[in-house]
Amino acid sequence: MAEWLGKPNLREEDITPFFRRFPKYVQYYVEGRWPRIIVRIPPTHLDRFRKAIEKTEGKFSAGNANKAVTRAVLQWIEQNGK
Repeated sequence: MAEWLGKPNLREEDITPFFRRFPKYVQYYVEGRWPRIIVRIPPTHLDRFRKAIEKTEGKFSAGNANKAVTRAVLQWIEQNGK
């Protein structure tokens, strides 16, 4: 088990069949290796950010904020990362 936990680009195929039976474990180990970005939003923009999340996702929560920021970053990469 320790051998595959250290891989930088872990894929589902790298996980032993026993753990593949548990989708949440697979998600935890695979996505846990993904890079993280911390976004600091100035207080002057916080209310607008909250309203934008509520408008697009229905309610403001950490999960919905993460989805919106991830979507925005991926869209920016598609437009500028070529």
